[in-house]
Amino acid sequence: NSIELEYLSESESASVANPVWSTTSDCEITNSTSASASAVCSSLGTKSFALVRNGDTATKDQFAIVLQSSAGCYNWYIAAASSPEPGTTSAITLQHNVFLIWAFSDDSASAAEKNGTAVFPSDFSILLTNQFYNLGEYPTLSMGSMVATFNQSSVVFNKDAGYWSVSVQADRSEALTVSVKGSGITVFGCFVRDSVRVFNFIPASFESSSFVSSSSLAAAPTLTAFDTRWSGCSPHMAIGLTGQDTALYLTKSSFARSSLVSIDGANIGNAPAILDAVIIQDTLLVVTSLGAIYVKNLTEGAPYVASTGLSDIVHRVSVSTTCNKLRDKDNLPSLFNSKVLAWNTQTTTSVFFLSTDSGSSFTSLSFTSSSSAARIFGASILLNYSGYLLLTSTSEGGYQVLVWDYRTNTTLSGANFTASLLGQVLP
Repeated sequence: NSIELEYLSESESASVANPVWSTTSDCEITNSTSASASAVCSSLGTKSFALVRNGDTATKDQFAIVLQSSAGCYNWYIAAASSPEPGTTSAITLQHNVFLIWAFSDDSASAAEKNGTAVFPSDFSILLTNQFYNLGEYPTLSMGSMVATFNQSSVVFNKDAGYWSVSVQADRSEALTVSVKGSGITVFGCFVRDSVRVFNFIPASFESSSFVSSSSLAAAPTLTAFDTRWSGCSPHMAIGLTGQDTALYLTKSSFARSSLVSIDGANIGNAPAILDAVIIQDTLLVVTSLGAIYVKNLTEGAPYVASTGLSDIVHRVSVSTTCNKLRDKDNLPSLFNSKVLAWNTQTTTSVFFLSTDSGSSFTSLSFTSSSSAARIFGASILLNYSGYLLLTSTSEGGYQVLVWDYRTNTTLSGANFTASLLGQVLP
């Protein structure tokens, strides 16, 4: 780091004084004839500096600076902001749209700071952070996400609480990498090392007081099954199909906390039983017992809306469990991440439905098969292939795996299964 030098005088301006800076041989001064200069030294130790005004060496000012090595003894702690403030008795609720940043020492950190569960700085961290703030330290944040788009507010310091805070907004739920860098200022010869932490970012509007500890799952009185559906691009978000006709579990924290969501009274038809459901990004898709699909945006508190474009009833839906992190030419998330497949497990029309807008609308697709009338039992989206993986019936009464290329309308035949092998597990 450079040493900043500045000439200040109450009696004369710098232009009248004509200041000239000089130093020892192993230091180099930039702008040595200016009121503001900087010096860089190639070694540690005591460095002498002199300032001569108007060429009068008899009255020159001299001073020395001791340069010592510094080390990254401290770390930045990054926490999802919590409410309320310390000292109150109310329960703490994590709000992932606000982050707190403070400096801490490994030697004096609290147990929560050491294991990464702290939501506020310890007393020693408050003192240390205020020391850095008084010396001019200011953390710089950078955030990374391959899918979501983020915006952040200015970083604000709370001197009483001993932390900086920043508000973050995003267009979807996503794993967010937060990096913090300091300016190299030292306290007791030590600076704060750069730090990185990953959060499962959830927009504030998605938070719900109905989310409870998932230990309550076992207490559900009518829980007869539990089949999970995970989001590809938001791997911390999932739903659990419970065996309860009109309810499912929704989680945004890998089932550490979850909420029982019922579609009773959701105005989605006369038979609101759930046949299947998936979650894609921030959207919940539910297949009802009438064979219709209803879509609900989880971040906006919006009502269920019926999908359009379905020319037949459907029984199953499928989304990719992987995420395409690449963006298109307009820097928008890949269309792959918004694809949904839907199909009827009973008909033999070799037709299924595709959505490219997270289930809002569908178009029908017809594939060729060795069987004149193939019945679809399963369908998956392939990330690195322009097609879909289908499990269908055969004319011989068995089952076949097909890879269908929608660009050429051709199929590649895969493994064959007998009815005795798979018949007991297929509808």
